[in-house]
Amino acid sequence: MEIRTFNLFKVARTTYKMPMFKQIPLAHAFNEIEYFGFPLCNPFELLVTKVPPSLSAKDLKHYLHQEVIVYGYLVTYKKTRTNTGALMQFGNFLDHTGHFIDTVHFPQSTIQYPFRGRGSYLLKGVVMEEFDCIHININQMDFLPIVEDPRYTDLKKGEITT
Repeated sequence: MEIRTFNLFKVARTTYKMPMFKQIPLAHAFNEIEYFGFPLCNPFELLVTKVPPSLSAKDLKHYLHQEVIVYGYLVTYKKTRTNTGALMQFGNFLDHTGHFIDTVHFPQSTIQYPFRGRGSYLLKGVVMEEFDCIHININQMDFLPIVEDPRYTDLKKGEITT
């Protein structure tokens, strides 16, 4: 048995043309930060001032007991108390090559240079090794500013109105 279909109305075929969307550089990175909490690109590309080449985590073993400056992207940190009750912290960062840097923030450093949230930091301190673990005892830590979110620059200029 053959099944026949009939249209009640004449339907004209419509072809749609997709609009060209404006690509905003770095907008994807800011969307990723919003959705995931971190960018999928190199986080150092988002800095206002590009950082000069610095040591990587692999190089630290050659600088034991020396003061170094490295740049790291904060992964996480842990707060703890000393036996006297003073606050100290341990940090975990990614360097520009994607390798981990561990940091120790003793009470004086914790007070003077607190963590300011996820982002990139300048880390200055003395490289130490304990229990085959290389870390930096932080003497100075500065949060590095990132570029303005390009998704909202039009709002600041007043170009988009609701």
